[in-house]
Amino acid sequence: MSKDKRIARSNQLTDVIPGESIELVVDWLLDYKIHLKITPGRMSKYGDYQAPSKTGGHRISVNGDLNPYAFLLVFVHEVAHLVSFEVYDFGIKPHGEEWKSTFLELMIPFFHKRVFPDALELAVKKSMLNPSATGCVDEELFKSLRQYDRVKKGELVENLALNELFAIPNGKMYRRGVKLKKRYRCEEMGTQKIYLFSPIAEVTPIDEEKLKEATKS
Repeated sequence: MSKDKRIARSNQLTDVIPGESIELVVDWLLDYKIHLKITPGRMSKYGDYQAPSKTGGHRISVNGDLNPYAFLLVFVHEVAHLVSFEVYDFGIKPHGEEWKSTFLELMIPFFHKRVFPDALELAVKKSMLNPSATGCVDEELFKSLRQYDRVKKGELVENLALNELFAIPNGKMYRRGVKLKKRYRCEEMGTQKIYLFSPIAEVTPIDEEKLKEATKS
């Protein structure tokens, strides 16, 4: 592999993952010939993996608005798909036991390098007992990772007061209701339809008094 390729890949990663992890990640990118795309933030997913096709080799995309620790975890999550499919073939379940064991095996070098702060490493290791199919959506891990966000994207639904108004990115407004088993019952304003929200959904709280004033004017 050329020195120029390694430098180019390292430069691509300098601001998106912890420095201690760059060397190993670059090795994977070059050894597996991965095309890594850093995308704008997506509501529907944190990252994805696409197997080789006639148009190209392994492709991994990761949201560029993630903090370095979250970005690294999502990237390793996707590399685990690549490796598990290469080893076990495509007959396995996408997030089955083969993928889980591969994910854990790929994470071990980062624990040895002490890439994560102590408290966060503990949360990551705990999540590895049963890794989530959606990257960072394990609730406790998500909250631990969120502490390292460069810019907070809003407030968590679980931190809102009962009956407090909030908005989601598409502009729709809801009133937070009670928690059911795992999710919060929320009423969409205007339609009165009921939707269930994850406790860790990031939303924008709305000052109801200011909203009333704005509506009058």
